[in-house]
Amino acid sequence: MPAQALLITELIKQYEAFIGWGDSSNWKNQDFINLSEKIREKTGASISHVTLKRIWGKVKYDSLPNTYTMDTLAQFLGYENFRVFGMRFVPTDIPVNLSQPKPRPVKKQFRSMRYALGALTLTGILLVLIIASRTEHSKTTPAINPKDYTFSSKKVITQDYLIQLCLILMQVNLHMIR
Repeated sequence: MPAQALLITELIKQYEAFIGWGDSSNWKNQDFINLSEKIREKTGASISHVTLKRIWGKVKYDSLPNTYTMDTLAQFLGYENFRVFGMRFVPTDIPVNLSQPKPRPVKKQFRSMRYALGALTLTGILLVLIIASRTEHSKTTPAINPKDYTFSSKKVITQDYLIQLCLILMQVNLHMIR
């Protein structure tokens, strides 16, 4: 069991003794709500009953509690902070490193590795297809000869027709303004 988990277990035992509500494994939701209120009254800091339930193991949560929460819990018991609490109760053969992150599960590493390999494979396939299409395209397509193409145009609207259209639009606009 890591040092942080040992400290949390010891902290829970001290809460059970300090509060006198008995074994915390029998505590109900209302007990955690009441404890949250007691902590706020004594320390002035708020910790939600849901956070307390996470620390007590009543709600599944994989991360470690933050420093503010642990300091507040230790202050309720009369300690300056969680570090001071930990120096008193950690066995000497277990090094304490509260800032050390929890190691990631192996499954997540394999999942990200699968995604990386999949992306790499797709990139390789696309690269091969692009190279193959360019090589094949350059062999079968003859060069473009400008002499094979011509350009011509015809007037679609005469100038007289365009002037008449503008006059009609101006009359419509004047009629709409009035």
